[in-house]
Amino acid sequence: MRAVPRRWALLFALFLAVPGGGAAQAPSELPEARASRSLFLSEVTFLGTSRPAVLVGGLHQLSVRPSRTVLDEDGIRVRQMPSTYLHLAASGGWSFERDPGGGAVARMGAGVVHRIQPTPISALGPVAGVSFGERSYSLALRTELLDNIGVEVGWVHRDRGGQNRLLLSVDALHCILQDLGLIQHCPGSPR
Repeated sequence: MRAVPRRWALLFALFLAVPGGGAAQAPSELPEARASRSLFLSEVTFLGTSRPAVLVGGLHQLSVRPSRTVLDEDGIRVRQMPSTYLHLAASGGWSFERDPGGGAVARMGAGVVHRIQPTPISALGPVAGVSFGERSYSLALRTELLDNIGVEVGWVHRDRGGQNRLLLSVDALHCILQDLGLIQHCPGSPR
């Protein structure tokens, strides 16, 4: 009777020693998810005049496609981040223009930006905007430098007098504080 349990123990040990073959399994993948970032911004905008509007607000960018996990040439799992993002921004502040249109102003913008890495120009794309208080709308090209400085250059149409003028907007994103070493981590950015 003792021989039977030893045989089973021997067969069980051999079974554990043989490497698994048969069915191949895909490497475990991280779930697909849309990349996004939400940042605080401060902005100086010239809405077709030589006097600026100073605004504060927020910016949100959401990827059009989800990120993916793939195997590189060495068989290591790598997260591929998407490159095209929907861009939404809203801000409010004060215009320093002297004519009756000066005073409180709100600005909203939407567009599509293409993230470019690793270059000093980190994003580029068209955006459309509307301003309340100044009553204008705009089309511009948005460029982000080093993920921290946003620059929009384009055309603005002001309702007052049907004026078409140059739009120039510069905004500083909250993560510039992290790059300067003033904070450890920006809320809304990946760790």
